[in-house]
Amino acid sequence: MTAINSPSDTFLEALHDTFVSEFRLLEDLMGQMHRQRDAVGVGDYQGINDSTFATHRILATLRQARQRRRQLNLLLGGSEECTFDELETALGDRVDARLREARHQLQQAASLLAREVSANRMLLRATLSINAGTDASSCVCRATPAMSH
Repeated sequence: MTAINSPSDTFLEALHDTFVSEFRLLEDLMGQMHRQRDAVGVGDYQGINDSTFATHRILATLRQARQRRRQLNLLLGGSEECTFDELETALGDRVDARLREARHQLQQAASLLAREVSANRMLLRATLSINAGTDASSCVCRATPAMSH
């Protein structure tokens, strides 16, 4: 399938909405990372489990949002995995400041989330080494979400 020669405003608006949705989901994940660290810090194992469940729910929603973006990439840029730079080149002046800003916010949030996940993993590993062999450590272990960009 090839890219649409003259993408409609509807497709561009859908791409903007997808960027904003993914940004909000990443913010939600960062909130869960903070709640998880707080729970680990005070030994709140129910809080750890709750944040783990919420993280998995958000990650499932994020996968759906990313699939939607890949579909729009295919329609607008000709490839599911095209980068925004490639998409911007294909779309030319159809990419406005609002769309660029939404993309920029999403990229910043993804970078910040990567640091948050790294901090949580370090904290959880340290906690596991301290609590090795206890039931609590198995609870903490499940609290580390797998992230990919």
